[in-house]
Amino acid sequence: MRIFLRTFVVMLIIVLGVSQAQTVELGIRYNPEFTYLLNKNDNNAGSSLNLTSNFGYFSFGAGGIINFNNYLGVAVDLLFSREGQRFEGNFTSDSFDAATYSSVVSTQLSLNGMVISGDYVAKAELNYIKIPLMISLTSDNTKQFFFTLQAGPQFNFLVDVAQEVNHHDLDYPNSNINPKDLYKSFTINGVLAV
Repeated sequence: MRIFLRTFVVMLIIVLGVSQAQTVELGIRYNPEFTYLLNKNDNNAGSSLNLTSNFGYFSFGAGGIINFNNYLGVAVDLLFSREGQRFEGNFTSDSFDAATYSSVVSTQLSLNGMVISGDYVAKAELNYIKIPLMISLTSDNTKQFFFTLQAGPQFNFLVDVAQEVNHHDLDYPNSNINPKDLYKSFTINGVLAV
């Protein structure tokens, strides 16, 4: 409820600010992304679980900036974002670290009637709707070269999750496990754009 109230107040300020704004800029957004999904358990797994970054992801959507003067404004975007993490590991015996992503892979394989011995590659891909709300500071934009800095909170709503092992999409059949339930459905983080 607090988050909703704070978001409502910020949106009210924006709406009231539009009436006082000098200019409003609208645009389409497309951002390539370099993603890691980090957590303490996977990080502590050490060499038994190799994390590989993914650069092939993106976010796209629409956004706008409400400029109150030549130097100050508020920017808001509505973005669809796909991000993910690739994991490489090895099942050399029946044991695995239950606290790491290898336990997710083991559960998926077991429920799908698959057995892997040796190396595996797993991928988790998460789809989000993201709403960054940023203060926009600009140097003198009447000059040929100027800089813009945007910073603020970003509200992330998890839409869907896809998981695969050795290039096969896997679900959790005959169980009450939903891949989306393994992740937080709502997060807030910070955005800094130069």
